Amino acid sequence: MEYRHYKLKKGKKEQWLNWAKYLVENTEEVFDTMKEEGCKREACWILGEDVFYGMDSLFLGMDKRQLNIEHMKNFKECLQFLEKYTDPIPMDAVTLFDFKL
Repeated sequence: MEYRHYKLKKGKKEQWLNWAKYLVENTEEVFDTMKEEGCKREACWILGEDVFYGMDSLFLGMDKRQLNIEHMKNFKECLQFLEKYTDPIPMDAVTLFDFKL
């Protein structure tokens, strides 16, 4: 799985946390979307203002489902890309979600 390191944009932490909570509460739709994309795992961790995001596929077909449209909207509004991340996820990072098929 490939990981990316993001920084939360100013004032966007609550929005991102609410979005992560929404995804956890709607796992059936998340899993349906992952199946369509050929994604076996998608996960997100947070540590302060740092967000670590991993998935094992590209965003394929992201415009087909409302969930993906909202996901990309929240990504763009809340997260600023910093780097591809190759180190282990920090031990004290909090898991927001970890979806596995």
